[in-house]
Amino acid sequence: MACSSLWDHSGFEHWPEGGSPRSGMFFLQRCALVLLSLGVRRVFGQAPKHHREPGPQHAFRPGNSSRANSRIVLYGAQARHNFGDNLMAEVIREVLVRWCGYAEHEILFADIVGQDMRLFGGREVHSIASIANTITQQRVDVISLGGEVLGCTGEFAVKMIVSTWGTRAAKLELGRDDARHVAVRRADGAYIARKAWFAKPGVFIVNSVGGGGQATEEMQSLLRDDSGFMAFRDTVPPGLPHGTLAPDSVVLLRKLFSHRIALAGDALGSKQYVAVQFHQHATPERRELLAAQIATIARHDHLDVVLFRAGAAWDHDTLESLEHVAGLITDFEPTIVVQLFQDLNIWSIVAVVARAQLVVATSLHVRIVAFAFCVPRLYNTVFEVSGKFLAFVQLWDNASPEFAVQSKRPLENLAEDWLRIAPDTMVLFRDSTRADEVVDVYERKSFSEWTKLLSQAHDRPSCTVPPTNSDN
Repeated sequence: MACSSLWDHSGFEHWPEGGSPRSGMFFLQRCALVLLSLGVRRVFGQAPKHHREPGPQHAFRPGNSSRANSRIVLYGAQARHNFGDNLMAEVIREVLVRWCGYAEHEILFADIVGQDMRLFGGREVHSIASIANTITQQRVDVISLGGEVLGCTGEFAVKMIVSTWGTRAAKLELGRDDARHVAVRRADGAYIARKAWFAKPGVFIVNSVGGGGQATEEMQSLLRDDSGFMAFRDTVPPGLPHGTLAPDSVVLLRKLFSHRIALAGDALGSKQYVAVQFHQHATPERRELLAAQIATIARHDHLDVVLFRAGAAWDHDTLESLEHVAGLITDFEPTIVVQLFQDLNIWSIVAVVARAQLVVATSLHVRIVAFAFCVPRLYNTVFEVSGKFLAFVQLWDNASPEFAVQSKRPLENLAEDWLRIAPDTMVLFRDSTRADEVVDVYERKSFSEWTKLLSQAHDRPSCTVPPTNSDN
C-alpha cells in the first residue's frame, strides 16, 4: 500500500538560477532576499537567523498540580534543538492524551536543564531536579524517552544545552547546589531517571533507548532495579533478559500527526525537490563531493534542492555548512534551484522531509521520518557509517536488502545508487506496508506493555489503540 501524498514553507532562502555566493549578482539578490525574508519569517512564526535563546529558563512551579493524584514526567534531551529528541516527547505525549485519556495538566516535560522550547514547536521544559524538589506529596511516574543516551553524563548534557543557548542557563542551573540538582549533574547515563531522585517515585519506564550493546554493568543494574519496563531500539543488553526489542517511538509520527504535518507543509508550494541534511563535521572536501552528487541527482531528475537542519543544538548542523554546500551545488550546475530552509520549527522540518521526492541525510530521525512517510531515502555518508543508522535500517527499515547495502556505500556512489535504483526497490521505498508493520510492533511490544503498568498502578482504564490506517 502506497503512502498517500501529503501536499506541498516559506522558510526558504532561494539561491536563484545562475546565482552563486561568489557572484556579485548573487550578492545583490541575496541582500534583497534577506530583507524580504525578515517579513516572511514573521508571517510564519520563524525565529530570526541569529536568535539564540528560545525562552527563559526557570525552576518548575507546581501550577495546577494539585488537581492530579500523580504526575507523569516525559524526560529526555528536549531542552536543545534536535528534532528527533523533541519528536519523541511529542509522540509519547500524544498517545497518553489521545489513547490513554491523560489530561494535559498531568503531563510534564523535563530535561537536565530547563528551557522553553515552544518557539520551535516543542514544550516548556523544566529541569527534572526542580520537578523532584517541588512535587513531594504526589507520586511521580517517569518515562525516559530514549535515544542514544546510555553513555551521556549529566555534565555533558549540561554542556550541550548551555553551549547552545548561552550562559544564562549555565548560571541558573550550575548555581543550584541542592542534593537533587547535584545528583542529576553527576549521573552517568543521566537521561535514565532514578527513583532516588524523587520523594514518591511511581512507575519508571525506559522507552526506545539506543546503544543497548554498550550498556555498562552499572547501568544494567540500575535498569533492573528502577525500571518497570525497558525497550531498546537496536540491541537488548545481555544482562537484561526482560528488556524488549522495539522500534523508536517516532515511527508513530504519520499515524498520529499526518494532518498536522500536512498543514505545516501548506506553505512549501508544489515544487519537486531532494531534501538534504548533514552534520557540521563534514569536511570541506566531503561537502564538495556531496554537492557534486546532489547536483547530479537534481539535474537528472529535474528536482530543486532543499538544504535543512535536523538539529541546531551545539555540535549538530549549521547554516554555514549548508550555505557552503548550496553555493557548491550552484557552481556545479547553475540551473538548479537551491533553497536554504532556515525554519527550526520541528513540525516544519518534518513537513520538508515528508513532502520530498528524495531524502539524503545523516540524521537517524530524518531517516525514521522519511520511512514513516514512505519517502525514498539514502544515507548521506559524509563520514563513517553511523552504527545507530545502520541498525535501524537492518532491523526496521528493511523491506529491501538494498536499503542496508546503500547505507554502507561510500559517498562517491550516491548519485549512481539513486540513478540505477531498481523499479521494485523504488516501489518498496514508497510502500507503507513495512512502516505500518513497524508501528504495530511498537504498539504491541512497547506501548501496550508500559501503559498496562501505568493503568494498573493508578487504576486507570486501559488505553485504546486505533487501527493504523484510521483517520487522525
